Amino acid sequence: MGSNDNATKAAKLLDKNDRNFSSIYNQFARNHEELKNYKEAIYFYNKAIPFSDDEHSKLVLQNNIGIANLKLKNYHEAVEIFAEAARNKLVKDSVDLGNKI
Repeated sequence: MGSNDNATKAAKLLDKNDRNFSSIYNQFARNHEELKNYKEAIYFYNKAIPFSDDEHSKLVLQNNIGIANLKLKNYHEAVEIFAEAARNKLVKDSVDLGNKI
């Protein structure tokens, strides 16, 4: 869990509006997902979204939330999340990104 310790230290040094919070929250989420703490992972993925500065990053986070919901067997929620992501113009315009979601 050293990644969480480093991310926590970094978060304390940043301004509350710093875009780096997206990376920090994403790291917290990934750590929780590795530990199979999917609810906590979803919480941190959601915290990362407002700090994401581009649509691609937001879609990746949204996709990760959908995957965590699948692992929690929240199938209806996962389908809704994936469907919302699939309707995004960026996904429709990008075959490569669309195949990842």
